[in-house]
Amino acid sequence: MNSEAARIEHLKLIQGVVDRLSRNSFAVKSVATAATAALVAFTAGTEAPVAALAGVTVLPLWVLDALFLDRERGFRRLYDSVRRGAPLEHGHSDYFTMGVPSAGHRHSLLRAASSASLSLFYVSLLVLVGVSALVTLV
Repeated sequence: MNSEAARIEHLKLIQGVVDRLSRNSFAVKSVATAATAALVAFTAGTEAPVAALAGVTVLPLWVLDALFLDRERGFRRLYDSVRRGAPLEHGHSDYFTMGVPSAGHRHSLLRAASSASLSLFYVSLLVLVGVSALVTLV
């Protein structure tokens, strides 16, 4: 396999991982929405502020979604470095590597969780839970 064909195959592998991470992120958002809606609907007729349980459900899903986004960003950086990189010879240590550059940086997960795409979504779910809890108390 020549160098350019290997690079294209490597890029396809990385893109496959990015696609899976993106689908998983969408699935987490779907579960968060369904769980929040179900718990809010379930607690609508009760006197107890059980709606706060939905908030307990939303927070771990937010962290999981942030983890997927953080890993996706890492693989996008890897994709970009492979795309722009020099041709590699077969047997080189970086040949078909899937090591994500800067993955696991201690602040990257917090940056992913506070990104606009995640924070707007999950904060709106938490606001819905809060309003539902207040309505059940009144």
